[in-house]
Amino acid sequence: MNEKLHQPTTSITRLSKERLENEFRKIYDSYAKLLFYISYRIVNNVLDAEDAVNEAFLKFFNNYYDVKNQKYFLVTTVRNLSINIYNQKKKQNSMSIEGENLVISDNSSLNGVNQLIDDFRLFLDEEEIEILLDHIIYCMTFSEIAKNKRKTKHSIASKYRRILDKIKKNYI
Repeated sequence: MNEKLHQPTTSITRLSKERLENEFRKIYDSYAKLLFYISYRIVNNVLDAEDAVNEAFLKFFNNYYDVKNQKYFLVTTVRNLSINIYNQKKKQNSMSIEGENLVISDNSSLNGVNQLIDDFRLFLDEEEIEILLDHIIYCMTFSEIAKNKRKTKHSIASKYRRILDKIKKNYI
């Protein structure tokens, strides 16, 4: 008689597992292309973008029951993972020679610098360009930028306002 009691539980477990797999498949199908697009825009490399998307889904599925907003969680996670991948690639492609930083760029791992950024370089220093790109292009908050640069949120926000003032004065 005990065996009969355990059989329905096994059936229910299989059914729940199948439902959960179907739910995960639907979520993956709904967001995979969007996440790939976001990641690719940051890392500019298909393999790195696919890695970031896969890692984001793994994090999502491991935290499935704690996630309140699926899209927000996935987009934020893939964005942060992609930024981390981009920064790691950037560090790998840099080396120091006699105190000078030499950046070795190849088209697969670094985004091309467009004319607008080149124009901004005439009156913004590298740190200002990085803050501008991090906030506008990579949608990082001032807190995230501050953490990466080991500065306070207030100092990044102030610097960002000064950057905008410089752009208005020199470019617009």
